[in-house]
Amino acid sequence: RALASWTKPLHVLSSSTTSNPYEINCPATDPEQLGLVVTKHVQTMESFFQHRPISAHTQRAFAEFLQHIYTFPNDITLILDSGCGTGRSTLHL
Repeated sequence: RALASWTKPLHVLSSSTTSNPYEINCPATDPEQLGLVVTKHVQTMESFFQHRPISAHTQRAFAEFLQHIYTFPNDITLILDSGCGTGRSTLHL
């Protein structure tokens, strides 16, 4: 199964004008500007990985994860938190 089949679109959970510690407020991104940023990152990805390779322990962890992901039912929503922040956005989702 393709990994993309596990992803589902993220929707704004609340349109409230009040803020809470778990809400992610950011202005809408201009689609043209977003396209430019994505294109830049795609074009420089090979160079990035040459100078900053993925560490062996991260590669092992991802390989172990992939062994398990295909055992999950297709109708679940899976959220991956890479552990690089506070987890507040994951909790919000």
